[in-house]
Amino acid sequence: MYPNVKIEVLPVHEGDCIFITIESNGSPFTIMVDGGVKTTYQFRDRKKRVKDGPLKTKINELREKRQIIDLMVLTHVDEDHLGGIVEWISKDEKALDMIGTVWMNNGEQIPIPDNSSLLHSIPKGRSLDKLLRDAHKIVVNQIVKGKVFDVPHGKITILTPTIISHNVIAEKWNGNVLHKTPDDYGKPVKALLEYDFTEKDNSKTNNSSISFVMEIGGRKDLFLGDADIDEVCMALEELGYHEEHPLCCKTVKLSHHGSKKNFSLRLLELVKAEVFVFSSNGDYYGHPDKEVFAQIIDKTNAKVYFNYEDRFEKIVCEQDLIDYHGIKNRIIDNLNG
Repeated sequence: MYPNVKIEVLPVHEGDCIFITIESNGSPFTIMVDGGVKTTYQFRDRKKRVKDGPLKTKINELREKRQIIDLMVLTHVDEDHLGGIVEWISKDEKALDMIGTVWMNNGEQIPIPDNSSLLHSIPKGRSLDKLLRDAHKIVVNQIVKGKVFDVPHGKITILTPTIISHNVIAEKWNGNVLHKTPDDYGKPVKALLEYDFTEKDNSKTNNSSISFVMEIGGRKDLFLGDADIDEVCMALEELGYHEEHPLCCKTVKLSHHGSKKNFSLRLLELVKAEVFVFSSNGDYYGHPDKEVFAQIIDKTNAKVYFNYEDRFEKIVCEQDLIDYHGIKNRIIDNLNG
């Protein structure tokens, strides 16, 4: 009997925070991929009252069940992926008790804030990597293309980064937020199909992002972080996938929140997915880009999942409803149905 796999894509603004639960015979194994922005853990409302964010709510849920995060994967050192993790560890003295193995590259670049509640027990300037190692956590670095790791009932194959992309990181995380780029949500899908996706993401941190295929029982899922899509496609080809033998997935978490700079038509030739996942509320970066959504709607029969339901209402225009009569039926609100 195959184990049950549950995927939760938390609503963490413009970031990523994904929980994967592999369960068999009542024994769960929990994987956390990234932690979203700082306010994913805790934030202040308009009346300055402290409120729990979706990450803290999830952590509390695990605590009540006496479960831990067996594997934490930090795909890369951008604030919209690590901010919530740093905030959690900074605010919760028992956070480290809930963390098992950690995969991360360049963890020495991630500082723990000087106002951390842990400062009574750790020196100022301590990095996340050093903090975890001093707490005797298993920290695995050099998570690079080609490595394969066993997990309960299956395995994880790393697609990116390449060793070169891993090694060229020279810029430290600084938490800066880019300005939102204009979107094309008002344009019909058919008007965007000629976009050639030649403009690429040149971010060194994004190009160092961990992406992977998870195989559990007879099921495969693809998690792309913010990875360089050309490197992803090359890795899939080297694993033997092609147009006549595509990687058949249950879900694909699209790279960089559905950015057109991290997408390629080649991906749709190499991968056949039941569901494509967009993780973003679009507030800062304008993601997902409609050019990506257009290709998925036009060239596949896959379902689409937005972790913010209002993205569908914004991204689809009246002409799309005419051109693609069943488009509403392709949008799902539950990844685990």
